[in-house]
Amino acid sequence: MQIRKSANTVAEHLFAAEAALDEAIRCAAALAGALPTARLEAKLSAVFGQDAFAGASRTMCVLTDARAELLRTHGALDEAKNRIGLRHIAFGDTKDDNYGSTPGTIGGLSVVGDRKQA
Repeated sequence: MQIRKSANTVAEHLFAAEAALDEAIRCAAALAGALPTARLEAKLSAVFGQDAFAGASRTMCVLTDARAELLRTHGALDEAKNRIGLRHIAFGDTKDDNYGSTPGTIGGLSVVGDRKQA
């Protein structure tokens, strides 16, 4: 039982990190899009703010690389889950108000298969 609780905690942190990176990418993209718009609206030279635009673009690249690395981490954790006997447990975020209280669930974990069938 403790291994499932620990795995669920790790899964919650993983999903939070994935969501945070997606939000950071979205915000960096909005910034990168806003910079040329602001320059045009202010009727400034094309060279004005180039360093800032380049920095915002590099930030998006770094965040995208970080997201790819986190997805590799996700895969490694999925493999680890299988190796510790939780192959048939699905970890996931849910917006269900009764999270974890449905029969057949344990703290947000659901059995998705029968070991006898594996």
